[in-house]
Amino acid sequence: MPPLSVTPLSATVPISARPPLALPATPLSDVTQRLWALEETLDLFSRQIDGVGYWERVRFAVGQRLLAALVYGEAAQERANRGWADRFRRAPQIARSVALRHPFAHAPVDTLFVGHPRRKLGADGRWWDLYCDPVAAELAGDSLVVERPYGNRHAEPAASPALAHLDAVAIASRLRGWWKPLRMQPSHERQLERIETSLFAEFGVPTGFTRLVERSLAQREQELPIFQHLLTRLEPSCVVTTVSYENREVTEAAHDLGIPVAEVQHGTVSRYHLAYSLPRCKLATYPDRLLTFGTAFNATPYPLAGDHVIAVGSAYHDEERGRHDAGDEPQNVVFLSQRPSGKVLTRWAVELAEQLRDDRSVVVKLHPAERRDWRERYPWLETSKVRVVDGESPSLYSLFSESCAQVGVNSTALYEGMTYPLRTFLAALPGVEHMEPATRLDLDLVVVTDSTQLRDQLGNATAPSTATRDALFRSDAVTHTCAAIEKTRSR
Repeated sequence: MPPLSVTPLSATVPISARPPLALPATPLSDVTQRLWALEETLDLFSRQIDGVGYWERVRFAVGQRLLAALVYGEAAQERANRGWADRFRRAPQIARSVALRHPFAHAPVDTLFVGHPRRKLGADGRWWDLYCDPVAAELAGDSLVVERPYGNRHAEPAASPALAHLDAVAIASRLRGWWKPLRMQPSHERQLERIETSLFAEFGVPTGFTRLVERSLAQREQELPIFQHLLTRLEPSCVVTTVSYENREVTEAAHDLGIPVAEVQHGTVSRYHLAYSLPRCKLATYPDRLLTFGTAFNATPYPLAGDHVIAVGSAYHDEERGRHDAGDEPQNVVFLSQRPSGKVLTRWAVELAEQLRDDRSVVVKLHPAERRDWRERYPWLETSKVRVVDGESPSLYSLFSESCAQVGVNSTALYEGMTYPLRTFLAALPGVEHMEPATRLDLDLVVVTDSTQLRDQLGNATAPSTATRDALFRSDAVTHTCAAIEKTRSR
């Protein structure tokens, strides 16, 4: 890819007078667009095995494998899975979870929340599902939060008003798979192998497509009847999910029983996100409504009618933004690192720290997936002037309140930082395309290709307007989310 040319933007030029920011094209957009073209040529969304469409179930996983091989060079995000040895050590907790926290004995509820797998420790000493717990506590009627383990564990004590674990579902589905394994017809295997051959011919790297489909269909066969049984027992009038592409069988079971499904936004979305931006077609595993952070995210091409994409905000953002206001003279530059771009961003941080005057400091906030091995991955940080935050404290919002600039590629954290009066530097690295929603707003954004460009464009930041902040994160999120769920329940 040829070097990107970046035109410096003067801090004195009003944001509204600047030309629209054009994000650079990186190999991510190239790979994604080629996959779009191939899926249309092969008509993959219409392909079925025994009446079950399989492309919608593996599209995201195929895309992740292609990006890992062709763009990032490694998995984009390390999963919190500690393997079988850890599961055996955790056997007593699993037994308690199955005996005391399984959802099948719970009384019927009005709303079932399928929670986010990673909880956050709150100031009250409890672990919060940031997307479900604040809403479940205020929503009219009875509700239940169910969750899968994260890293083979459930964080306790949890803040959910009513909570059940899905360990029993995982065990039952595994037993069902042993008892009744999926058997593919030779004609179906040949169909999948032809598609896998086409994928390899286009991209030149293996995707394991056939195996992905087989595993996905086996999971469906194992879990779908169990979730149908669970939903029949709980009788919810609405199911609310947070990561629908990891809960496809829940969504399909709800649709089979005529129960509407709403999903609460949990991260960045854009037209390049293969789990959310899909063509308009019949999809068994896609939610009926999307509840987004703000209207900035509603223009993504979802396979839903416009009135089924509703801006509701983020309860966590409301609380943290209200607690941490911007300082009078913030001086820090905070880098929001992520595993795919961490090696580049942390080097930039070290280079910038060497060039700034003493009253300014550079902070690197690590993503949870980087914390375990950052000293091995980024050894240059340990002997540098950079302050590394590798835990929950200080909080992200506390760092924003002390900063005059933030640097990153793409993340929810960047959007959260944009609600502060700081300048946002987007690194011209693969994945920056996902920040497309921000370019539609009057925000202080600059694209940079190295630490020198970043240093040269540090300056007085412009505070976002109230309208811009609301477009990113609609205020009073709990009220709006409850209203959207009530609307979904009464459809």
